[in-house]
Amino acid sequence: MIAKLRGKVDTIGDDFCIVDVNGVGYLVFASAKSLGKLKIGAEASLLIETVVRSDRDGDTENEERKKDTADADEVKKNVTDESGKTDAAAEWMELYLDQHTDSGNQKAIEIGEKARLSVLWKLADAYERSGMKTEQIQTYGQLIEWEQDPIQLEEAGVRKMKLEAAQGDYKQAAETGKKVLERIEASEKITKMLKGYELYKGEEGES
Repeated sequence: MIAKLRGKVDTIGDDFCIVDVNGVGYLVFASAKSLGKLKIGAEASLLIETVVRSDRDGDTENEERKKDTADADEVKKNVTDESGKTDAAAEWMELYLDQHTDSGNQKAIEIGEKARLSVLWKLADAYERSGMKTEQIQTYGQLIEWEQDPIQLEEAGVRKMKLEAAQGDYKQAAETGKKVLERIEASEKITKMLKGYELYKGEEGES
């Protein structure tokens, strides 16, 4: 089963291309969007998916439908400039959506959700470097809602709580901590922070 092809683009059709790999031509089926990123004669590195299907007689045939994701370095180098870089996650999603199957749709959802989380973490870092505290807090709030990894979820909670406490909003910081604990059940770090914020909340109530 072929997982990757690297060679020169020999031919580009409406829904396929032919990649010359050391003198052997491979037929690769792809979407128009992906084919539009290729150039005849240019080097391309293509990730391949093999689709196994059954014919009407019940015999299983190995139909190697090769779809590129156009996210390899060679493709980016030859057909994409700095202002229009391809979104690798979107290309993977398109590949699976083109299958028109439940499993393909599920894979597209999984890839999209992972990409969303990755973008949110980088966005939070960008907001931090730009001193955009409100946007940073909102982004960590989204991560608390969507993050599935307990360690990452805890980290998002800790960062959001610290930002809220730094603004003197100990009540909201405590609410954030409780919300995180509802999802991960136990966190020594957040529990310790909560105790401190509860003390601050008590002092505020007395004054």
